[in-house]
Amino acid sequence: MALGAALFARELPDPINMLGILLVSGGIISLAFQGRRLGLDALPYALGTGCFIGAYSVTDGIGARLAGTPVGYTIWMSLLGNAMMPLIYVLARDWRGLIRTPRENWTAAAGGLASLLAYGIVIFAMSRGAMGPVSALRETSVVFAALIGRFFLKERLSA
Repeated sequence: MALGAALFARELPDPINMLGILLVSGGIISLAFQGRRLGLDALPYALGTGCFIGAYSVTDGIGARLAGTPVGYTIWMSLLGNAMMPLIYVLARDWRGLIRTPRENWTAAAGGLASLLAYGIVIFAMSRGAMGPVSALRETSVVFAALIGRFFLKERLSA
């Protein structure tokens, strides 16, 4: 991500930000180790995922800056990306389920709004600060998701 921001946005991280990026990246890379051995079978998938995350993060950062307003960019990206979702839901599922299970639908809607708010916060941060550190911090959300799964949803976590 920081490399993409440097190449496409001419954004070079300062030494403190670079240290933070290296620490977060090192923590993520450490997850690929199986004991003392690096799990090479998953490496292409991990690198591919990293490239896609970097690409959409740089695109979002540059897009928010060019749009001039992070709120407007967030709204347009959400509208354009999700405008067809209600129709797809109705076509793919039994639409009467919307009426029969209102509590679950409200829970899903609240989760969607929380996701939109989180995306908007990241876009705001990328429009104001360096994209590399913001993206590195954004990816720590995986850790929070695992903790929420463990403590609130009672899921088992492996080493």
